[in-house]
Amino acid sequence: MMLEETERIRQERAASEERHRELKSQLARLDRALSHKGQIEELARRLSQGLDSMGFTERRELLRLLVDEVVYDNGQVTIRTIIPLEQLHPISLQI
Repeated sequence: MMLEETERIRQERAASEERHRELKSQLARLDRALSHKGQIEELARRLSQGLDSMGFTERRELLRLLVDEVVYDNGQVTIRTIIPLEQLHPISLQI
């Protein structure tokens, strides 16, 4: 009976340690996302100040700098940017 109880406690401990690792990993991802969010908000603020004075060509060049890849697959468009926006807010467009 003592061996069964020891084994149960060992299994619970292993499960708890695994959950602890998962939570630490999730917390690290959230911290990175918050950091990205702050940087992106600052970039957006700065861009919006200068966007009104940009012409079409300048805006197009800015868009080319920000967009890494555009994929069209079976009616769905995926835009991959150099900024990891999917970590902040996943976006999917149906066309």
